Amino acid sequence: MTSLAINKILPFFILGIFLALAAQLYAQKVWGKFLKTLHDAGAHDEIFSKTLAELGYSKNSLIKWALKGHNSLTFILESVVDENGEKRYYIPEKYTKKAESLYRSDGFTLGTVVVLVIGLIA
Repeated sequence: MTSLAINKILPFFILGIFLALAAQLYAQKVWGKFLKTLHDAGAHDEIFSKTLAELGYSKNSLIKWALKGHNSLTFILESVVDENGEKRYYIPEKYTKKAESLYRSDGFTLGTVVVLVIGLIA
């Protein structure tokens, strides 16, 4: 491969890595925070399931939008509809480890992403 071809491909490669890191950071900081709140509230089965209002997420449009789609967040959560027609969410025991991987404290930080991007550009 010539250096001209590498110079054309490299920016897209770096952009792809940056977008993947940004998506991981988003999942950890937004979805992870929601999952941690749900876990800390003890929502581990239908009986102890919680509504978004009970968790303090009734006005969080990012979480509402994520819960409507098919993504790694919706594959971790289960939901039931209560007698008032509200959706209640919980994390089944079989998905506890997956949920923990999204909200653990040793994951990505914004600093990690910036250092990796600078390293790739260099």
